[in-house]
Amino acid sequence: MKKYVFVIIILLTVINLNVQKKNNIEIGYGGYHFPLVTHQPDELFSTLNIKYSREIVKDFRLKIQYTLLPVQATYLLYENFSLGEIVYRLNYNYFDFGAEYNVWQFNNHRFSASGAISLAYGKNKYLIAASPSGYEFLDPLNAVYEEKMETYFGGVLGLHYDYTFWKNRLNIGPDFSLRYYNNDFPFQVNYGFHLGFNF
Repeated sequence: MKKYVFVIIILLTVINLNVQKKNNIEIGYGGYHFPLVTHQPDELFSTLNIKYSREIVKDFRLKIQYTLLPVQATYLLYENFSLGEIVYRLNYNYFDFGAEYNVWQFNNHRFSASGAISLAYGKNKYLIAASPSGYEFLDPLNAVYEEKMETYFGGVLGLHYDYTFWKNRLNIGPDFSLRYYNNDFPFQVNYGFHLGFNF
């Protein structure tokens, strides 16, 4: 008898989750661009992210997101070639916490806007000493570099389109966001596609 009660409780829980669908997990793949930086990798897609969100009230969700970049390139961007300055920004991790609001929804189509506070954590490569080689954007002779893990704080604004299907269990669509951080971290644009599961 206890087994049957346990199975019934599990089934009721699953049915309840299917009805409410307040939780969403998304995985995304996309790219990035620094509009104010001349030299950066030209891969169209080089970011990977995962996001969890939960509906708090109708049309309003809280979210947490992790983004890794670059996925394909060996460096995030090339900044400058001056002693004591950052030459390369290497691998970065972004952690975002914020909210989403459904701006417009009709049948299976939904547009939402989001805002979040963000922490960017990654490795920077500084030029400590060098003898000129005469070739711009190539490593000089006897270059000495130092790598440091550094943290930046900022914010993210985003737009999100979703098409839902399979009884609103799955959602798919493009997304677009703007990132701004402190301490001279360059302004950044992110874009991509995501696939989500609602439960």
